[in-house]
Formats: sequence, C-alpha cells, structure tokens
Amino acid sequence: MKKKVFDLRLYTEALRQLRSFVIFSLLPLLFSACYPSLHIISIWTTMFNTPELRAEYLPSYMTAVTLHPYLPHLCLFIAPLLTFRVFSFLNSQKGSDYYHAVPQNRLCLYGSFLAAVWTCLALLIFGSSLLSGICVAWIRPGFISFSWMELFRFAVGSFCMSLYVSAAAACAAALCGTLFTSVVTALLFVFAPRLILHYLAQGVFSASKGLLRDHTFFLIDSRFHMPGVVFQNLLMTLQKYAPAYTNTPENPPGLDNLLYASIQWYTVGLAMIWALLASFLFVRRRSETAELPAVSPLINSVIGLLLAFLISLKTLLSLIEVLVQRTSYTVSLWRLVLPIFLLAVLVLSLYQLVSSRKLSSLKNALRSVPILLVMDLLFIGIPLLAGSAVNRFRPAAEEIESVRYLGTASHLEDDTDAFFLEETAQVPLQSPFLKQVCAEGLQTILDADPNNDNYMHGGIFLKVAVRVNGKDHYRKIFASEENYQKLIEELSQNETYMRCYKAFPDADDPRLTLDATEISRKMLPPLYLALLKDADTVSDSDWYHLLKGEVANDESASEYFSIQFQANGETKRLMLPVTPHFPALWNALWEAREQNAQRFRPLCLTQLERLSRFPIKGSTEYGIILSICRPEEGSDSKRVTFSNANGTWLINHSDPAEAILAEVAEYLREASTSPLDPSQTLTEIRLLAPLLETDGSSSQRCSLHTFFCADVSLLPMLAPYFASVEEPQPIPVN
Repeated sequence: MKKKVFDLRLYTEALRQLRSFVIFSLLPLLFSACYPSLHIISIWTTMFNTPELRAEYLPSYMTAVTLHPYLPHLCLFIAPLLTFRVFSFLNSQKGSDYYHAVPQNRLCLYGSFLAAVWTCLALLIFGSSLLSGICVAWIRPGFISFSWMELFRFAVGSFCMSLYVSAAAACAAALCGTLFTSVVTALLFVFAPRLILHYLAQGVFSASKGLLRDHTFFLIDSRFHMPGVVFQNLLMTLQKYAPAYTNTPENPPGLDNLLYASIQWYTVGLAMIWALLASFLFVRRRSETAELPAVSPLINSVIGLLLAFLISLKTLLSLIEVLVQRTSYTVSLWRLVLPIFLLAVLVLSLYQLVSSRKLSSLKNALRSVPILLVMDLLFIGIPLLAGSAVNRFRPAAEEIESVRYLGTASHLEDDTDAFFLEETAQVPLQSPFLKQVCAEGLQTILDADPNNDNYMHGGIFLKVAVRVNGKDHYRKIFASEENYQKLIEELSQNETYMRCYKAFPDADDPRLTLDATEISRKMLPPLYLALLKDADTVSDSDWYHLLKGEVANDESASEYFSIQFQANGETKRLMLPVTPHFPALWNALWEAREQNAQRFRPLCLTQLERLSRFPIKGSTEYGIILSICRPEEGSDSKRVTFSNANGTWLINHSDPAEAILAEVAEYLREASTSPLDPSQTLTEIRLLAPLLETDGSSSQRCSLHTFFCADVSLLPMLAPYFASVEEPQPIPVN
C-alpha cells in the first residue's frame, strides 16, 4: 500500500476534536481585534464631533501592533493548547493503542492531525486580523487609517511563531508520555536553545571589550526568536499593572520584529525542523510509551539535566564577569556558585521524582550530576576563550582598508537620524583621519582598566565596522569630543554619504505614512512637500548637523512629526523637528496654523465665554491649557492649567477661575484679527470640555487647539500664575 502523509477523514476528525477549543480561543482574539480600535473611535466620536474637527485632526494612523495588540501573546498560548489537545491520545494507553491501530500509517496520522492544528491557527489568526481591519475601515471610516499590508504582515509573523511553537509542542508530545513532561519538554524546546545562546553571547560580551551587541550573528540575536520577544513583551505589558510601576508606555517595544521578513523566514525554518523531527519521533514511537515520562529513561534524564542547567546560567554569567573584572568580593566564588549548583541538583532530583513517580529515579539524577558539572565548566570556558580571541584584534591605522560609520553607541531606534542610518551604514569610508580614530579608539577601550572608567569623561562611544583583510569587524570605539566633531564635519563633506541623508521617499509613494501628535493630519502633506524643498536648498553641512541630533535640543524646535516608510519588509521611521533651520518647512507650518486659527478661533472664543458663565457637572478630565510661546524662549513655553472640579473652574488646581476665563476670552477676542507671527509672543490654547449651547446645555464634548497673536500673561489676573519677574502693565489691544 502506498504511504500517504495526509488523510481527509483523519483531518476532519481532528478538526471536530478541536472545535470547542477553537471557540474558546476565539473569544480573547475577538477582544484583541475589536476593543482597541472601537475604544479609540468611541472617544474620538465625542472629541471630534463636527465635520470640521474630523477633517482637521482625523484620521489618525494606527500601526498593526496597536490595531491587534494581543494577537502574538494569545498565539503563544493557543498554539500549544491546540497541539496538546489533538495529540492527547499519546498520553493515554487506551487512546494510543486505538490510534496506532488505525489502517492509515503513522506518518499519515501525524500529518493529518498537525495539518488540522495549523488550519485552526490560520483561521483564528488571519480571521481575527481581518476583523480588526474591518472594525476600523467599515464601522467608522475616516477616524483611523492603517496599512492593510502591515496588518497582513503582522498576522503572517504571528502565524509563523504559532507554527514554530506548535511544531515544538508536537515534538514534545511524540517524545513524552504524560502531559506534565510534554509541557516541560515543549517549554525547553522553545526557549532553552535561545536562552543558552543568549547567555553564551552575554558571556562573550562580558569577556571581550568593544564588541557590538547589536551587530552579532543572527543565531545569538534575540530579535530573531519570536516566542522570546513576545514573552518579554507580555511581561512588560503585565508590569504596567504592578502597583509600583510608573512608566506606562502605550506599546512596549519588540513586537515590530514580527513584521520583518528575515525573522519570519527564520522562524518558519525552525518550525519545519521541529515538524520533521516530530514526524520521525512519532513514527518510531511505541504505543507503550503512553503514561511513561518519556520514550526512554535516558531521554527523561536529558530533559531533567537541561532544566537544571538553565537554572545555573545566570549565576555562571556572573562568575564570568567576576573572573574577567578580577574584582575582590567579600564572599568567595564558591559561595557564589555552590548554592545555585545545589539548587540545580535539587531541581534535577525533583523533576525525576515527579515525572517518573518512583524513588529509584534518584539514581539517574545522581548519575547526571557530573555531566551537569562538565556543562557548567564548558559554559564558563567557551566565552572566556572567545573573549580572549576578540580582544586580540588590534589593527593599526594603515592595516584598516575602510570603515563604515554606524552611529553613536547611545543611538536609539527613534533618534532623529535613525531613518538614514541603514543607508549610511553601508557607505565605506576611506578617510585616513577616521581610520586613525578607529585604531586609537579601539586601543583605548582594550587597554582600559575594567574597574576604572575615568577615560570615558570628555568623549563619546562610536559604533563602526572596521574592514581588515577583506572582513568586517564590528566594534565600539572611544573618541574624544574634539575628534567626534571633526568626524561630523568630515562626514558632512562626503558627497556619497550625504546623498543618503537627502534620499526621502516621494510624496505620493503609497508606502509613505505621516503622523504627528500636535500637528493635524491635514497639515502634514504640505509640510512634507516643504521638507523636500528644504532638502534641495539647505547646504549639506547644515542639513547633516540638523539631522544628526543637534536640533533635538534646539530651542526653536516646537513641533515634531514622524515619517514612516516601508521598504524590503521593514519599517523605517524618522522623528523630524520643525524649526526655523528648515525655512520652507517652518513657513509651511505657520501658514497652516494661520488657516487653522481662522477657522477655529471663533468657536474657541465662544466656548471660553460660555464655559466662564455656565457650571459644568461631571468629568474632572475637562481642562483648558493656556501657553505663552515667546520666540526668545523657543520650545520652553510657560503655561497655566484650568481644571474642572464639581462645576467650578480652578486655575492650577487651586483658585476659582470663572472671572479669569471671561477676561481671557474678552482679551483674545480683541486680538483674534491679528495674523500669526512666530517672531512675536503667541498664546496657545488647548481646550477639552463640553461643547456648550447658548443656554449652557451640552450633549457632546470638543477638543480645540489654536493660536492667537497675543500675550495673556500681561493680564493682571493671570500674571501671578505665569510667575512674571516684572510687574505686568496692562496694554490695550487694538
């Protein structure tokens, strides 16, 4: 009889068994798909309740991560749940005998059941992702914009991770005979290889000097391990609910890695390896393995040994750091290592007892102790030898063929010039000065005392790729502030290098997305066109200085907007400051603000007058912010806040302020006809409050943001709250 790897009847039977579990898994996925976008839409429906406000401030862009935020986390649990359910017969002697007696061969049984699991995962992941897009695109169009392609790639990344976790769980189920040992083995299969590689890499970094952590071989790059990235992100998300947690980012970093094609292909490759290994184990598995810890006592001992080894990794890494730094501790090394080693032996013994439920299994645990000791010694020795080899790389300036500049060591993904670094990092530089800086900077780090960091003062760490004998070596070097400034000047004069800093996407490119928090979306396309104009007119030297980060602390940078561009399966972002150093961009901003002000000043003044007369009951979240923007102060504006408290407006949460609001409204109405001039003092208003009618009634709230060419800090009633140095004098407004 010809062997098959798939049978429709077995496939259908597996789907029937998974039906209830799929329905159970569907509920949290639907919540993740619908709630975030619907919650935002419900808020914005009340905030931007008029067509004018919606046209000005909406739609707002949402990434795939924010659109379906918990999809990867749920996949991390749903994939093994479905796998263990469909292969649950392997843990029962009766079920194992039955399924091993079916007329189809074992490979066909395995392939049909695993195909059913992957089908359910595909339906759950892509179906819920489609629903998340429909919620935004069809239920309330115009409020949120997003990329269908990015959402699809996010679903593909989650599906790839699900395949990986499911295949590892299938391999564990084929290797073990109880649910307990299957779960433990699956966790080891998914996380243990990456944990060992991660701690080995950390050991090499600790034992070496100048090695770059973000330019390593992909096997030790933690970003390539999707389950690890998702699990770490889950811990960060749960940490937000801890009582002592203060920093609550909207989206913990990491899940964007699921969008990268290289990581997806790597994950699929691992999934196929585990699936093939699982098929081999399943075919060779004996039916008598059911209800036993594993297919053999040796395999069970290996599982326990691996579990004990993982427990000691962090302590072994600390031991490597102690040996490298040669620091004197009040406790001996034995007191550092011995307790953890004894704990690892205890865990090994407990696992043997729990898995086999036989006291005689302690003999296997004791036999494994010498092997565990050898593994610990190897873990210590390998990083020390590798670090020693790395530290021997000390090229002279004349030996360096070329250098690729990768940015500063403090560079983050959202830095001002991060958008360009991938392109500029590929430009080989032949500068003799840069070669000399690399040779001296690397020598400085290698010769430095690990317990004395005085050499770090008055300089900066740079990341470079040094090419010697046709091979690139990624290193961190130390450069003095003087050499760093000379390097910046030299790079700004390099035509090939600067061409990358002016390579912006076309304005009509469909892969381009513009977004901002303080600038209305309607203003962004003209701003981007003005930026492209500045790219042609601003000199290379000035342009490079601006985008290298000097404007990040520039006093004139009052607004920022982000450019996002998808290329080669990756998302590139740039946070761009709007400053007078970009003349076309700066003028376009204030032209747009003037048009905005002409539309919304009357409504803003009317609402200020009504808010000063009518009490507002209800939410204490309503507020009004007045900011004074003086050109000599740049972005360091002064502000006062009006907050609602049981129908009474309080200024700076203290004094009643109805009379102050009435005076502000009267003062600004006189100034409402004056055009905006960024060289003059301006008053900025942010208003979040109910939209009042003439009789004080309201059924909705509004969010307004506009400018007036006036200085409300000159009003006697407001001057004390702006903490003016001099006593203000009332100035009539014409």
